[in-house]
This record gives sequence, C-alpha cells and structure tokens, in this order.
Amino acid sequence: MADISSMISPSSETQADSNMAQPFTTEYKTQIEKFASNMDDFITFIISLFNDCERNGCTIVPNFLLSVGVKQVKSYGTRELVEYFATCSHEHWDSMHNKEEKYFDENMDSVFKGLQMSNVNAFKLLLEAKDKNGELIVIGDDRNNIWEYLHAFVRIIIVFIHQERQPIVLEYVDSNDNLIMVNGRKKVKPAYRKAYLEEINLSYHAKKWGIKRRFSTRIKYQC
Repeated sequence: MADISSMISPSSETQADSNMAQPFTTEYKTQIEKFASNMDDFITFIISLFNDCERNGCTIVPNFLLSVGVKQVKSYGTRELVEYFATCSHEHWDSMHNKEEKYFDENMDSVFKGLQMSNVNAFKLLLEAKDKNGELIVIGDDRNNIWEYLHAFVRIIIVFIHQERQPIVLEYVDSNDNLIMVNGRKKVKPAYRKAYLEEINLSYHAKKWGIKRRFSTRIKYQC
C-alpha cells in the first residue's frame, strides 16, 4: 500500500468534529460561483445605500469614484477574490460572527487593504452617514443585511477551503493490510490530503459558524 503520509496535512485540522459526517447543502463546484453571485448582490446593495444617503442630502462619494471602486473589486478573478477575502478577513471572523460594530472602524482597512483608501473610507462614512436631522441613515434591516452578506461570504469560504484541502478518512491497517479495530470499531481519522490556507483554523471556524464538514473518501493507512 502506498504511503500517503506526505500528502496529509499534519496540523490539528485532522481532528474531527462529532457532526462532520453530514452532507453539504451546496456542492463544491458552485462555491466560487456562489461567492461571486453574493458579491455582485452585495455591491448592488451597497450602491443602493449610497443612493439612499444622497437622497437624504448626504453625498459620501461622487458616483464616478464609486464606479471606480466597483470596477476595482470586479477586476479580481473570482477565485482570487475568494482567496483574497479569506486571507485578509479570517482573523476578524469572530468579530464578524458577533456583529461587532467596531469591526468596521478597526478592521475594515486590513480586510480591504487591496482597495484604494478612498473606497474603504467611503464604506466607513456610509455607516456613519446622518440625515439633516442628525439621525443615522443606514439602520435596522439595512445594517443587518450588511452583516448577513459578510456572514454568507465567510460560510462559503469555509466550505470552499474544506473541499480545496481534499478531505479524506484514514482507515488504519496493520502490516498485513487488516483493518485495526478499537473497542469493536474501525480505527479511523479524518484528515486532509492538501495543505491550503493553513493559517485558517478550519475546525474552529466550521464549528463556530455551524458548517458541517464531510469526510467521506476512505483511504487505508498503514501505521
């Protein structure tokens, strides 16, 4: 039997969650497409909020600068955009999960550091925009919808990374290729074939965000 140990990530990510045998609701091949679709919807939504502010007498950024920011985001390849968002945002996923408002002030620069600062600042100003009566314009459902989009991005990325790492189940066998049994059950261990974005603790984040990972491909592994 071929030794596949060199193909398996040695990190703590090989440890299984008790519920990780459940299936995904969306196939891997659609995750990048799903992210792109959500990003298009998010951009359209944000533009509508800028327009709402303008109708309330608060022009945050001229339309031509807004269009420049949109073009800059869309200039990324879809896979590149997914990896970019994952790399820049994962350290703040806990704050995003908890919908901490300080996230927008303290961490938006790092998450969108590839964009022009004028566009990043415009997003911050959008959330602080007030009408002529001094009341915030972006409130209630609009504010919550921003969080919902960000949450959707994180969940999609978690599924994407899991599949990109190529999940497997190791079935331990002895030198005679016989399955090793422990307390009447096969000795098995979930693992990943591929190291990918290892700085992201997928086990932790999948559990926190309610993502049930599936490890279904079984491979015999000699101890």
